[in-house]
Amino acid sequence: MALAPKSEVWKFYVRINDKIAKCNVCGNNIKTSGNTTNLRCHIKTKHKNIFEEHFNRSNQNNTRVASSLETPSEAAIEIGNKSTSSTSTSLTASSSRASTLSPSPSIASTSSGSTCISVSNYKQYGSLNQSFANISSFREGGNKNSKITDGILFMICRDSEPISVVENEGFQYLMKLVAPLYKIPSRRTFDELLDKKYEFVSNMLKEKLSGIQYICLTTDVWTETHQTRSFLGVTAHYVSNDTDDLKLQGVTLEVYELEERHTGENLAQTLKEICTKWNIKDDVVIAVVTDGGSNMIKAVELAFDKKRHTYCFAHLLNLLVQKSIESLPLLKSLLEQVKTIVSWFRSSVIGSDELRKRTVNSTEKTLIQSVSTRWNSTYYMVERFLALREIVSSIINFNTTAPPMIIAKDVEFLQDFVLLFKPIEVATKEACGERFVTLNTTSFLQQQQY
Repeated sequence: MALAPKSEVWKFYVRINDKIAKCNVCGNNIKTSGNTTNLRCHIKTKHKNIFEEHFNRSNQNNTRVASSLETPSEAAIEIGNKSTSSTSTSLTASSSRASTLSPSPSIASTSSGSTCISVSNYKQYGSLNQSFANISSFREGGNKNSKITDGILFMICRDSEPISVVENEGFQYLMKLVAPLYKIPSRRTFDELLDKKYEFVSNMLKEKLSGIQYICLTTDVWTETHQTRSFLGVTAHYVSNDTDDLKLQGVTLEVYELEERHTGENLAQTLKEICTKWNIKDDVVIAVVTDGGSNMIKAVELAFDKKRHTYCFAHLLNLLVQKSIESLPLLKSLLEQVKTIVSWFRSSVIGSDELRKRTVNSTEKTLIQSVSTRWNSTYYMVERFLALREIVSSIINFNTTAPPMIIAKDVEFLQDFVLLFKPIEVATKEACGERFVTLNTTSFLQQQQY
């Protein structure tokens, strides 16, 4: 005697025997195979509305049904009686990985026991070979593996990230989400790949520079203050020989650490070595832009010749501003007062918090400090101070530790300062352009020099 049905799916079936049940909805006979998997599958595929309305009603039942339907080794067999003399059977096999690639064909059983496969409703999503090829492409040496690795190298170089970023937990979690099959190379591997990439790119650049007809160099010496080490930076600017894409291009050739004294002779020798390394011939260098340091001028004269030296126009403008301020004691004193106020806000927690609260809806949220080596920084400091002067004044007046506020008469003086130096700020930004030629704007300075 058959056991009483326990599963809710039996509400839609009548048990004929231990292996066959009849669907109350469509009347087809379904093989049970000793369980209800086929019965659920029939309701889900043939009577979707009933499945969604009934089996999603209870969270517990829904979880149990979903779990049974999503089992990787699940097989659903449907037997339909079209007539009393013949029975048709369809078998649908699915797996968690292959189901999205190749849906199962239907298998029909005749009354004689023979089996035939029907592919009339077969949808081709991709072959099994393509699936394995896709997986293999993520392995070392694969196409996708190489693209992802090159992308990480580009990110490290473009964003100046440390190579150790590949070991960070957050980065590894991100890569696990976007490319689960990709195995992140070690930090040492990326270090070696970076050297190889630099070798490859530098060789391409050397070959390109060897065919450029005219090149302009810019160079300067700067000091890293934390460890008191000096470097010579050299950049090259040129117009590409590609007639289809004529535009100004620039590249940083070297950031060379200087271990000798910064004499004109030593700097000249370093410049010639850098040019030789990058296949830049002496006769293609039409100009070398530097500041007004005597050692830099001497270096260009020894390495090339004096006529090819060009002063940095933006640097000259910055010196003009500094000397103008030095010649006006009242303006210099007033700017020092502004710097003192800005310094107080940057060092006072109370002042900076209050300023932040009152500028929530303002585009200018903080004060800017003047830095002598940063072009236009004094102008930007005064401009921002004037924009926030009302808020700054109200905060200073309620803090006994704050420096005295600028009086109204001095505010007018600062406004005149901004109007006077605005053209210099615009000229400096124009002279610092990297995608267009700026040497022609300084031709009048060259005529005065030579």
